[in-house]
Amino acid sequence: MLNIAIALVMGANVHAGIDRNIVPENWYSLPEDSGLRINEAVSTEGKALKPREKEAALTKLLDNIFEANGEALDQLGTTLDNATPDPRRPKDWTAWHAEYFATDLSISASGLLGALTWKGSPSVQVFWRRQNEARKPAVPALPPEKTEVPSLNITSDMPEGQISAQLEPAIRAMVAGGKINDENALRKNLTAAAENFQAVVAGLEKDPGFQWWVSRFRLDVTIDVSGKVNPFLGMGAETKFRFDWARIQAKQGAVTRQRKLAAADARVKSNLEEFVRATAADLEAITASGKVATGFQMYQFRVGIGATATGTIGIVKGTGSVLGQIYFAQNVKKPVVHPRESVDDYVNVIEAEHSKAHMNFAEANGIAFDSSADEVVYKVERAKFRKGIERALKMGSFFAARASQKPGRRWKVFEMRPAFDLSLTGALGLVTVGGLASVELDYYNENF
Repeated sequence: MLNIAIALVMGANVHAGIDRNIVPENWYSLPEDSGLRINEAVSTEGKALKPREKEAALTKLLDNIFEANGEALDQLGTTLDNATPDPRRPKDWTAWHAEYFATDLSISASGLLGALTWKGSPSVQVFWRRQNEARKPAVPALPPEKTEVPSLNITSDMPEGQISAQLEPAIRAMVAGGKINDENALRKNLTAAAENFQAVVAGLEKDPGFQWWVSRFRLDVTIDVSGKVNPFLGMGAETKFRFDWARIQAKQGAVTRQRKLAAADARVKSNLEEFVRATAADLEAITASGKVATGFQMYQFRVGIGATATGTIGIVKGTGSVLGQIYFAQNVKKPVVHPRESVDDYVNVIEAEHSKAHMNFAEANGIAFDSSADEVVYKVERAKFRKGIERALKMGSFFAARASQKPGRRWKVFEMRPAFDLSLTGALGLVTVGGLASVELDYYNENF
C-alpha cells in the first residue's frame, strides 16, 4: 500500500515534469482579495484557459493525475493472500479490502495545482471505486463522512417521547465526559432545541415547485458547561451537537407535529423558507440548460447558511456564524417548471470578519452592505450570483470531463466534489488550500 500511495503522490505532483502553476487566476482569485474593481475582474471573464497553450497544459496535467491514480490503484489487483480458510465463508472472502480511494486536488494562493497531502481545504475531491464484473455489482454507497459530533436524526412527525429517548444516550455521554455541570439544564435545553429544529424542518418539507428541492438540513449547535444550547455559533471549545433531517417518504397517516415558535424563531423559519425557495429557483434557472460535462450529472448542491441577530438568512463566507448546511437535490423525474422571479433581487452574504479591504471594495463597486458589531451582511445581486453558479458549473465540468477521459482498468472515478468560495461580486472561485468553501457541487459519474 505504501508503494501505491507514493505512486499516487508522485504521479499527481511531478508526472512528466509538467508545470503546475497553470490554473487561470480568475478561476480561484476573488476580486475583493486581489485589489481589482468589478469592471477589471469582469474584463478577465471568458479568458479562462486562454491562450490555447495554457488550456492544453492544464488538460495534460489533469489527464496525467487521473491516469497515474488509475494505474496505481489497478496495481491493488485481486489476491487470495489474506483469504480466510473458514469453509463457511466464500473462497475469496477477506476481512479487509479497499472500497474507496480519495484524491484531493488543491490550488495554492499562487495558482499551484497538485495533490493535497497535508492539512487544508481541497479544491476538488475525487472518489475512486473498484468496478466489479456485472455479475458481482458493487453496492452503491456514499463515502462515510468524517465526524465525531454526536447527532440526532429527526423527522417532522417524530413524537416528543421518541425525541427524548434518542437524546438520552448523548446527554449521558456528555455528562459522563465531565464537560457539562448541569445535567437537568442540558436535558431541558437540548430537548427544546430539538423541538424547535423539528418545527423549522416542517416548513422545508413543502414542495417549492421547482426541479431542485431540499433533501437534507443539518444544524450544528454548541453546548457550554452550564448546559446552555447555543445555535448559530461557529468554532469554539464547547461541546458540539448536530441535528440532522433528511427527506424520506412519509408513513401513511403520519401527522407533522405543530409547535408554536417564539417570534425570533418564527422569523428565522420564514426567512429560511424564502431562502430555500429562491435558491431552488436559482439552481433551476442555471441547470435547466444542462451545462454539465458529458457523462456526469450534478445530483446535489450544498450551501452553508447563517443567520444574523435579526433573523436575516444568508450564505456564510469565511468564519461567519453558521446556522447549518442545506443540501439541494435535483428531482429529474419532474417536468421542467419555469421558475418564478425571486421576491428579493439580491443574496445576503454574511461575513463575521470586519475586513476593511472587503468593505472598501464593496463601497468602490456599489455593493450595499450592513455592518454591526458581530458581522457584515453584503447584498449581492441575484443575477450575478446565478452567473457565478453557471461559471462554477463550467469549472466543475472541466475537471469532470478530464476524469471521464482517463479511467483505470478496474478503478474508476465514482464521484467528484469541486468546492468554491463566494465573492462579493456573486462570482464563485475554486477554494484555495487555505480557504473555506461556501458552496460545493457534487457529481456522480453516469458512465461508471
